[in-house]
Amino acid sequence: MKGRPLVVFTVCWLCGSGLACALTGWTLFWGMLGAIACLPFLLGWIELRGWSALLLIASLIGGAVHWEWNEARNVSSLPEVTHMAVEELDGYAATLHATLDSDVRIDGDRADFQILLASIEPLGEGQSGTDSEVFQLPAKKERLMVQVRLAAEEEQQVATEWRRGDAITLTGSLALPGEARNFGGFDYRNYLKTQYIHWLFKVKGAGSVTATSPEGFGQFNILRWNDLVRNQLGSAVDRLFPEPHAGYMKGLIIGMASDIDPDTYGQFSQIGLTHILAISGTHVAVYVASLLLLMSWLRLTRETSLTIVLLLIPAYVLLSV
Repeated sequence: MKGRPLVVFTVCWLCGSGLACALTGWTLFWGMLGAIACLPFLLGWIELRGWSALLLIASLIGGAVHWEWNEARNVSSLPEVTHMAVEELDGYAATLHATLDSDVRIDGDRADFQILLASIEPLGEGQSGTDSEVFQLPAKKERLMVQVRLAAEEEQQVATEWRRGDAITLTGSLALPGEARNFGGFDYRNYLKTQYIHWLFKVKGAGSVTATSPEGFGQFNILRWNDLVRNQLGSAVDRLFPEPHAGYMKGLIIGMASDIDPDTYGQFSQIGLTHILAISGTHVAVYVASLLLLMSWLRLTRETSLTIVLLLIPAYVLLSV
């Protein structure tokens, strides 16, 4: 019973965030008033009075304010930096200087990854700016989703050499992410916005991309090496299991769901078992049990075994994200 106020505090915060996510303007205002009006019933159930009641009201309002504050900051800085309207930037040809900030996912003739933009160099005549003008991004760099259309099969091998942390130069054009075309359909623009991404950068051919590996301490980026190990594990699974089972096993073991056969994924979706293909507590439990079994075979003490397992759990979490 002692933990109930903390649970209610969390629920109030989540309700405030949920209202701010679903409502705007005056509808949000009246929604918050309605939620506050319902609080006395909740307070009577958990028998809280005085300052505790005010704390829960503050939690509800705080959740809404926190959401609105994040939303106010979740905007693109490109219009301000380039002094151009969003409509002008859509289709704007340029050369970008950036840092590769994710693993590279190759799907057929397309490679996708994220970058942290450092500067924009305009290209072509008739566009705002001159060839010598370079727009520098502020300290808070813009994150973009890059889509590289691979012109030949050999370029797939080139794309596999790109690594997180590389200094990268790309020539292509900016584009706004697509919105849902049908009511209730998938809205790619809103999906990317949740990741603080507001623009796509479309590139034709791997020849329009130049990647340079970092020097010095940058080489020891833990996420960079994690991507390398993750890809090597995926390749090992490809060698061990024939298609279409390799994609399923990669999703089951290390969470690489992008290679799952669409028909197989559709079958899991129809019977409501897609959660099996996502890394969950069950996967971690099996991982921990396997490690403990291995430690028992090595005749290590229980305390030593638990210490080693606690140190190795974050490694599995990194590999599976």
